[in-house]
Amino acid sequence: VRLSVLALILTAAPVTAFVPGRGQTSRVAPLRMATTAAPATVGTNVAGLMRTNGKLVESLNGVGDVSEMTRLRFAMAFPNQAEATANLKERIAWSEGKGKAIVDAAAEAYAKATEGGGWDNDVVRAMAPHANLINDYISPKNTLTLSTDDGDLVY
Repeated sequence: VRLSVLALILTAAPVTAFVPGRGQTSRVAPLRMATTAAPATVGTNVAGLMRTNGKLVESLNGVGDVSEMTRLRFAMAFPNQAEATANLKERIAWSEGKGKAIVDAAAEAYAKATEGGGWDNDVVRAMAPHANLINDYISPKNTLTLSTDDGDLVY
């Protein structure tokens, strides 16, 4: 749940496209992600995914100061080391440059939402970039949240 909400925060930046007269003036190249990835051969638990993708995850160690889970995500998303490395570098550059405000806002929202050991989604919604513009349109009245058989949330 926490990662899904953070993903929503991180993707909220382009919301200016919905504000009259405030559309983006330049197009940012999207990350290139593989459309198909080899299925994990050792199940879908993290330990199995690490065993399957361990060499590529390890090869991404020197790319930047990112978590092992981030390296695993890039190892699984791209078919080879060159593409995984290039895209991870692009992600790091974005998060330290143009996307820094969004990343910092997400980190602050996460910290406040988890104070006390639980999760306060209202805090995250209120702190999302452009919350004053989008929160009226993203509510339980018009958003359906379901879960998969594995327990993942689907919006």
